[in-house]
Amino acid sequence: MDDEKRFDKIDIKLNKIDDSLSSIDVTLAKQQVILDEHVKRTSQLEDRMEPLETFHSGLRGIVATLKVLAIVAGILEVLHIFRIL
Repeated sequence: MDDEKRFDKIDIKLNKIDDSLSSIDVTLAKQQVILDEHVKRTSQLEDRMEPLETFHSGLRGIVATLKVLAIVAGILEVLHIFRIL
């Protein structure tokens, strides 16, 4: 009888472990669905960012040109103030 009780306890513990593993499997499946959706949204956002990155590169060129023009204008103004030109 003593052995029967041990087997029952072992069986109960194994059932609890099995339930826990089943719960983990369900959680893992849910997290995989969430991850797949996240990857999909991230890809969509990266695709939408591409034109903005191209536009930003163009703006950098314009800003660099304006900086050079401002420096040249400043130099010309200094030269004009001191009547060098």
